[in-house]
Amino acid sequence: MRAITSEGNTEIFYLQESYTDSTGFYVVYAPLDEQALLALSKGCNPDNVIILPSGFAILPGGLPVKGEGKDRGSNTGTGSLLTVGFNIIDWSITNETPITLESVQAIYGVIADTVTAIKDAVQYHNRLNNWMNEE
Repeated sequence: MRAITSEGNTEIFYLQESYTDSTGFYVVYAPLDEQALLALSKGCNPDNVIILPSGFAILPGGLPVKGEGKDRGSNTGTGSLLTVGFNIIDWSITNETPITLESVQAIYGVIADTVTAIKDAVQYHNRLNNWMNEE
């Protein structure tokens, strides 16, 4: 995946891994700038490159709904459990300085935007009756 940037800005690429089966779904990704990606492709020691993986997992959830389906009382509930994880570096924070309000607001914005995007994607697939191809 490649981010489109304006002239003079750093280009960001994303390494991504995803997996899905009947027990859940996950996506793990890590942003890398162009210089880090080039260094790795030329055999640079990967210990010298900062890679901060982030991602999310969606697991089936909800309580059993009695009276639905062939197996009454089976786990045919609705809903999901969403777990989101981020690795973020704020270079302005040291051991002596507390986290700033601006940093908290930026992190909150990233989390809120990510959860909203995931929720919108899941709702879109559910509306098309295409989520996990259940029959």
